Amino acid sequence: GKIFFKDGTSKKVYWTGPSIGFDFGGNASKVFTLIYNLDLENYHKLFGRYPEAEGNLFLVAGLAINYQTKNDIIITPIRSGVGLRAGVNMGYIKYTKKRKIIPF
Repeated sequence: GKIFFKDGTSKKVYWTGPSIGFDFGGNASKVFTLIYNLDLENYHKLFGRYPEAEGNLFLVAGLAINYQTKNDIIITPIRSGVGLRAGVNMGYIKYTKKRKIIPF
């Protein structure tokens, strides 16, 4: 993905992460993320692991929001989707500068 700063600068960002939990059903979704307390000079502070706990419920359509915090940075992934799905998961998300296939 890309992160866009207020001055118009953009940088590439990748994320992966394992989770454990259960999900039933299926859905199709889109994600956008809001990031607070991060500027271009402190861009490097974004990278690393952020703990995550998530619950979702999609009945025809749904919206899922969670918060991740570390080093005064607040990350808010917002997912909207359609389908029929219910689940609870916990794990972490790791933000990196380079693409990785294995989520650890």
